[in-house]
Amino acid sequence: MNSAPRDFARLGTELVRFAVVGIAATLTHALVYLGFLALAGSGPQLANLWGFLVAVVVSYLGQRRWTFAANTVGNEHVAKMKFAASSLLSLAMNAFWVYVTVNWLALPPEYSVIGILFLTPAAIFVLLKYWVFA
Repeated sequence: MNSAPRDFARLGTELVRFAVVGIAATLTHALVYLGFLALAGSGPQLANLWGFLVAVVVSYLGQRRWTFAANTVGNEHVAKMKFAASSLLSLAMNAFWVYVTVNWLALPPEYSVIGILFLTPAAIFVLLKYWVFA
């Protein structure tokens, strides 16, 4: 029996769940960032760091327990370390899109959102599916 339609449906489900968790993590990042700015009176870089760290936890829990829950992970500690590495790669990729947009293409920084919204998530999805939670 051909399992391709079932595999394709599972991939579609994972992509939707990945997007939902990503949106939740992004909103978490923004809320923590704004909260630290308003309530803690911290500087923007420190507030951004806290937002990023809390969002990484939200993302890990969502991706591990919901998006890729069907995938078996041999060593959970190794998966967490791989996830941390993929999160840092995501941060670096987004910084790269900003750099390329502003410095190489001489476009307004708002254009970097194309890479941030489409290219980075696509790469990270593949990394999570086939490396982190394989």
